[in-house]
Amino acid sequence: MNDKVETQRLSDLIKDNPGCYVSLDNDCWTMTTRKPPNIEDMDEFDKWLADNTIAKSYDYGVYRGNLHGRAILYALANIQGIVVEPV
Repeated sequence: MNDKVETQRLSDLIKDNPGCYVSLDNDCWTMTTRKPPNIEDMDEFDKWLADNTIAKSYDYGVYRGNLHGRAILYALANIQGIVVEPV
């Protein structure tokens, strides 16, 4: 799919999940139903994540390393009706 289609799909997902939380890592992002609680046990955290994940960057065609945050930015800009261009 092209970037415009992916941006619209992600915009729709964000609009359909008000109050969601997006964690941006250096090579991916994860959208969850809310901010993760402070869980020290990794198995417990993984279970929380599995139960509360809405989407991951890889679900939206974002495989380009440092450009992962751009997808979220473009989707938010699309929702607000503004244009964002890389320079």
